[in-house]
Amino acid sequence: MLGRMGILLVVVVLVLFSLSCARISEASTPGEGAFFKKALPHVDSIPSKWGNLVSVSNVAGSRYWIQLWFQDENGNLRVVAYALQKNSFAKEFYLLRRR
Repeated sequence: MLGRMGILLVVVVLVLFSLSCARISEASTPGEGAFFKKALPHVDSIPSKWGNLVSVSNVAGSRYWIQLWFQDENGNLRVVAYALQKNSFAKEFYLLRRR
């Protein structure tokens, strides 16, 4: 009799645990996160509406690339990579919007 009660108790506990589980949310879709990846409008220049250059940083793992950080009047940041050896910008940049 005690064996049946033990099995019943285990089944009840397993059912309660399975009911208490919650689905993990899916990975965020583009546009939901803080960074937006966009195509650079002109690969030979930086648009003046991007604002002022506020920082320059290195790209981890590469000594031939740097990142240029621009901030516009609304506080939005744009980050574009620059190839030192090729003397050219990357074809895409990242936009971090301020709310």
